[in-house]
Amino acid sequence: MLSYYGELSGNKFANLGISRVAYELGISEDLTDCFNMRFFVLFGQLGANERGIDRNLNFESQIRLGGINLTYNFDQLLPKKRIISPYITTGIETFEFLSKTDLRDAKGNPYYYWQDGSIKNLPEDSPNKSSAVILQRDYTYETDLRESNFDKIGKYPERSFAIPVGAGAILHVNDRLDFKIGTTVHFTFTDNIDNISSKGEGVRQGNSKNDRFVMSSFSLQYHLFGKDKKEEIIEEADTSMLAMDTDDEDADGVVDFNDASPFTPKGEPVDVSGTPLDDDKDLIANFKDDEIESPLGSIVNPKGVQYTDTMMEIEYLTYLDSTGAFAHVVDLNSNDKNAKRDIYKVQLGAYKSGIPTDLINKYLSIKDISSTQVGDSLTVYTAGKYTNYKEANTRKVALVDYGIKDAAVVVQNKNKLIKVNGPVEKNTSNTTPKNQTIKNPPAIAPVKSAESNEVIYRVQVGAYKNKVSKDLFASLPQLISFLGENGITRYVTGNYPSYNDAAKAKVDILLKGFEGAFVVAYKGGKRVKLESLGVNMLQKNAEEESTDKELNSVSKDKISFSIQVGVFKSDVPSDILNKFVTLKDIEQEKLPSGSTRYTVGKFSDYKSAVARKNELTNSTKLEGIFIIAFFNGKQIDVNEANELLNK
Repeated sequence: MLSYYGELSGNKFANLGISRVAYELGISEDLTDCFNMRFFVLFGQLGANERGIDRNLNFESQIRLGGINLTYNFDQLLPKKRIISPYITTGIETFEFLSKTDLRDAKGNPYYYWQDGSIKNLPEDSPNKSSAVILQRDYTYETDLRESNFDKIGKYPERSFAIPVGAGAILHVNDRLDFKIGTTVHFTFTDNIDNISSKGEGVRQGNSKNDRFVMSSFSLQYHLFGKDKKEEIIEEADTSMLAMDTDDEDADGVVDFNDASPFTPKGEPVDVSGTPLDDDKDLIANFKDDEIESPLGSIVNPKGVQYTDTMMEIEYLTYLDSTGAFAHVVDLNSNDKNAKRDIYKVQLGAYKSGIPTDLINKYLSIKDISSTQVGDSLTVYTAGKYTNYKEANTRKVALVDYGIKDAAVVVQNKNKLIKVNGPVEKNTSNTTPKNQTIKNPPAIAPVKSAESNEVIYRVQVGAYKNKVSKDLFASLPQLISFLGENGITRYVTGNYPSYNDAAKAKVDILLKGFEGAFVVAYKGGKRVKLESLGVNMLQKNAEEESTDKELNSVSKDKISFSIQVGVFKSDVPSDILNKFVTLKDIEQEKLPSGSTRYTVGKFSDYKSAVARKNELTNSTKLEGIFIIAFFNGKQIDVNEANELLNK
């Protein structure tokens, strides 16, 4: 693996995780017992990708190298017969490099790096920046760095010399084959491998130190002209091995060499081959057989007992069990009050795509429903939290009867929800919990689901075709979202036992900036009209609209824009502080990270914020300033804020 060291790595060797693969081939000769001379060639790649606020540079260079080195193995200081030999090495080498950079994507669009960390097809200060498209780097290094001549230094040589200095160890596998592992630092005589040097200007200016790289490698080394040691041939007398091997570990009278069952319990009778006796020929030895006189040819269990119809039925039902009825109940109570107990839930369903409307309504009729995001695309819906499997399984059976056919009991294990068919034992290791099985399990009495008749009131706070960041709803309790088959994501909060409770919650939500929020009611797996529940409506409004339509409930007057002019962990540098003093509308805010953010202005539209930013840039010459957006005092994405204003 080739690891680069230079200006684009912060003058630190890159870790092996981002190093490039290289190949080295050599031939060597032992000059003495201590010294070895070696000729070698090397082929590989060097590269680096630097991302920062001020500089975003990258390169990849093809390396072709040849040289000679001298190795010392400390033979005078170590035992002659050794398995491992440490070594140090140095020499001289010449190499050729061809460096390129990735400046454009596959369609030829140039990369522009914005202050928010994104890559787009237009500069951040472009008049058409609002139409900029996000690009993804293709990591195809298409632009020749020397030919581009960014620093006006002409066509510098793409060949140089280097001094390799290394250390490692050799494992002697046999007289001809060695396994070798080592690390070599190559001190080059050029500073142009990464195309950044002291001759550059601005962000491209580097230091005067030459570039270096490290080869970390392992190899197999074969000695073509090694001398084999002659093996000493010992002639043995014609001796019977059986006569010499008289061990009888289980003391059954049959020596181990001839014993078909060398570990028979002591005292158990055996036949001439050492096999324990099996009187009823059911393949279960007498000492393990609970029924020594089973009928000849009968089917028996592992204890030698003939199967009955009842025994077969129990084993068959246990094998097919998916309800947990045949699970072994384990007491999880512990005297340790601080012991963490398993939490059981009932999984309702897991989805990567849209959910049918009737199923969404059925889910929203479940009072204690919650959702868990797994990865980027999978959403898992669960109900309840239980400290024992029995309660969770009873709830699962009720939900299956209610119509949730895919309901299953799950247990939380780290960041995963694992389906279980029974309680889990206390798990002191980091392994996955295991289910237990039980004989003669108790029957589960039929349970009627509470969801069948109970009315649940909720507040819908929005419905959007494009998925909205949950940061927008951070101030709302018990938020849950559903992606419908029509591509609209519905956001619903709370669960309330009466309309009055839901109406009070709706008022609080309106004050938080969601002017389009409305109360909805669910019963028996369906959405029901409020009037049918005896709610007196003063006038028809959004509460009677379809929940499947796109509806932006966000109060647009709660959205604002500001210009961020700096974030500092400690005191503001004096030169920047002098510029801040001249700004009358500057404000500061303490962030959760402990840093202090400085912003200028508060604007109700993006266009005004852009005008103020341009004015600041021209008047103060402040660098790195950009526009940020807020909803109800909480920061949100600028693009999302513009989308909400345009709906």
